[in-house]
Amino acid sequence: MTSRLLSTNQTIDSVGGGSRFSIFLLFCLIASGCTTTEVLKDAALYSCGTNTVYLSGWWTNAPDVIERDPIGGYQLVYWVDDAGNACHGDPGRNGQVGPASMNAFKPKAYELADNSSSITEEQLKAFQEIPVSLDNYSGSGLHFVQFLSTIWRNRSDGSTYRVRPLDAAVSIPTITEIGSKACIAPVAFRFPMTAFLPSPDPVTSQDSQDPNRCKVRAIPSDGTMSEEDRKQYDVFNLTHGTEPFEVTPSASPTP
Repeated sequence: MTSRLLSTNQTIDSVGGGSRFSIFLLFCLIASGCTTTEVLKDAALYSCGTNTVYLSGWWTNAPDVIERDPIGGYQLVYWVDDAGNACHGDPGRNGQVGPASMNAFKPKAYELADNSSSITEEQLKAFQEIPVSLDNYSGSGLHFVQFLSTIWRNRSDGSTYRVRPLDAAVSIPTITEIGSKACIAPVAFRFPMTAFLPSPDPVTSQDSQDPNRCKVRAIPSDGTMSEEDRKQYDVFNLTHGTEPFEVTPSASPTP
């Protein structure tokens, strides 16, 4: 189910994306009642009082012809060690390979998409504002964040559906600080053309350090990376980037 906007091996080229994205984020923050905003060059750390994903800016960098809108998926958080591995947790304490994956969808959206139900524009807006729980994530400090969109609404008839992670779309990596109660506004990047490896025993906590990897957080070291630099750390292109640690077990093992 591939939109004309993205072939399965394309990225979305930026079309004045930087300024439009900043304007969108500012509007998003004002509309959602955020009280504190620290904006850094081409990356941002937002303190909004809650961990929330806003999907209404997903097509910020896209052409005008759009066939579908995202209404849910998974939030991936990770950092990169000095050997180029995707990692989660805290370096030197409980650093482990792979991104941490959190559910990022409203249960009703998941249920409706399971039945290919149609939703209204108002429902779309509601489903695109998604609280994401980080309560069970045992990590802190700066992380990359990417959104993997697996639940969609067709604009033509309002029908909804879910796709496998292999057929999902991923956002441009952004940077946030775990614990900062950050608003995230992901922007579409590409179809990753690879699948997550199955996780046989999803768990909700970890307490051991990988003896050989993830001991040092090399990147991100601050929030000032440009968008083009952040794209280089797309989790799907990193070593162990397709081996997620499920902080919150998926609502269904095979979306």
